[in-house]
Amino acid sequence: MYLFSATATNFVDTFTWREIVMLTSVVVTLIIGIFNLILTSRNKRKEQYINAVTTQRVKWMAKLRELSSDYIAQTTIHDHKIVLDYDLEAKTVYLDHVNKLNSEIKLHLNYKGELDQKIISIMDDIRDTLFEYYDVIEYMKMSDEERGMKLKELADKSVIEKEPVIQPKFLESLFTQGLHIYQKKIEDNEPYVTPYSVLDDLFKERYGLSGQRLLLNKVDKFTNLLRIYLKEEWESVKQEAEKGRIK
Repeated sequence: MYLFSATATNFVDTFTWREIVMLTSVVVTLIIGIFNLILTSRNKRKEQYINAVTTQRVKWMAKLRELSSDYIAQTTIHDHKIVLDYDLEAKTVYLDHVNKLNSEIKLHLNYKGELDQKIISIMDDIRDTLFEYYDVIEYMKMSDEERGMKLKELADKSVIEKEPVIQPKFLESLFTQGLHIYQKKIEDNEPYVTPYSVLDDLFKERYGLSGQRLLLNKVDKFTNLLRIYLKEEWESVKQEAEKGRIK
């Protein structure tokens, strides 16, 4: 009787521990399953987020490349390009388009980035130079009498207001330089010298063939900087896709 009772007790104890082990295994398995489910869900959301960001960055790069290509085409001067000097409406549309491209490209850049700032700076330089060309064209279309009246008007205002009032601003330095050259030529008794001929020579030097080459160099610099910029951004996109980390 005692032997049977002891055997039964051992059986019950053994069965109880077995149940505990099984229950523990089930609980552990359940916890691991829930953890894996949460981890998988989190990784999936992270992957979806990274894919969405990467997709948008690729689209952003494509748009920036498209805008920049148009900007380069619009600002590049060559012998076969029409100068819109007499068609005021067409000239306004053209310069407005350049301004629009300038603004759109800037809005696609990070104004705090070092390379971005270099691109923005050269773009401003290109835009200012292009607008100067058309201001000079307007000046060159004037007769000597008209230019003389304009210079006298500006000179009188400068004396009255005691400060330069020549607009656009870039003309101020050219007029001042031209005045010094003219005075020097008069002192040297050079014949057939007028203030207008001196200014014309300065304008042709700055905005003639050498000036066009200078503008082309600026556009080339913009192109090279943007090529480097897009290359770096593309490398970042590839790293994000491979490592699953967004910079």
